[in-house]
Amino acid sequence: MIDRKKRKKFGQNYLIDPVTIHKIIKSIGVDNQLPYLEIGPGHGAITDGFIELANDYSAVEIDHENIEFLLKKYGDQQINLISQDILSFNFEGLPENVKIIGNLPYNIASQIIIKILASKVNPKDLHFMVQKEFADRLCAKPGDKSWSKISIKSQVIFFNESLFEIDPSAFDIKPKVTSSFIRMTPLKNPIVKKADFHSFSKFIDVCFQSKRKSLKNNLKDLLIDADFSLEHFKKRPEEITLDQYKELFKMIK
Repeated sequence: MIDRKKRKKFGQNYLIDPVTIHKIIKSIGVDNQLPYLEIGPGHGAITDGFIELANDYSAVEIDHENIEFLLKKYGDQQINLISQDILSFNFEGLPENVKIIGNLPYNIASQIIIKILASKVNPKDLHFMVQKEFADRLCAKPGDKSWSKISIKSQVIFFNESLFEIDPSAFDIKPKVTSSFIRMTPLKNPIVKKADFHSFSKFIDVCFQSKRKSLKNNLKDLLIDADFSLEHFKKRPEEITLDQYKELFKMIK
């Protein structure tokens, strides 16, 4: 019997559709030369596609019952199961070129991605299942209604793309929203250096503190000596491009 109260607490919706599972595994790609970290393996629907081929596979799971289930399921096979809340996990301890994958709890997906962005980890790529609305924000462009703080913060470090949508019927407990499977690939030349990300993230928060006001209004206390006659200061935060945000950020450094 499904414990719906616990599953809701942890944001757990398990994939059961074999076609969708195969599509996800194929999109991620199995490479026995690369390390993997899976976030929230649940009962191992995605893990099954990697466990026999990947030589270095770790999974972080908050639910102790799932840890016990996976230990029994995989036995002596090569998997490092970590019983921990992903929001307290140290990404900086991960090896170079790690592929980070998972079905992210939709209520904390943004926090997880910001945590990865702020860490010193250098992943090969990220592959996540997220709520479609959140995927739209990650992949938005300037001027789009979905262009937001997470769009900017993630796109100065990664190239984001939505690979395909996932219908609620693919899960054992059908979510009330459509899901998307996304890929995030590190930029060869990040627009903002990782070392500056924490400061840049705070700067973007200030820029978006009032979306309906111009940047001049939002930044007047931060950029006291700026030339507010410049054209981009007259725009709202959702109209500003990544390069323009980079230039504005330089003014406060």
